[in-house]
Amino acid sequence: MSGKAMWQAIALDLPLTSNERVVLSTLAFYVRGDDKFCSPGKDKLRAKTGLSHHYLDQTLGLLQRDGLIEIKHRRDPHNKWKNSSSVYTLLFMEDWEKQKPKEKEYDIYAL
Repeated sequence: MSGKAMWQAIALDLPLTSNERVVLSTLAFYVRGDDKFCSPGKDKLRAKTGLSHHYLDQTLGLLQRDGLIEIKHRRDPHNKWKNSSSVYTLLFMEDWEKQKPKEKEYDIYAL
């Protein structure tokens, strides 16, 4: 779990629906460390978000359309007709370094 990704997903100052926020937060939950991607299966996403298959797919599509995530669909290498879990890239994390507040430097000896 990435605390940075979770914080960014929750702190986004965009007019998002509750479904969009819960899906973004859940995707951020599955991000590891400083990565910007995760690959939970749809069953895991449905279990964590409480959304039906229809609403989960609809919400993922809206988030992709709005440029907040990118979805790369994968195939099972042993069975070309079977899908594997998709890779979700959290694009809203791209500007983290630009948005991060600068820490003030203090000279502790001048106090």
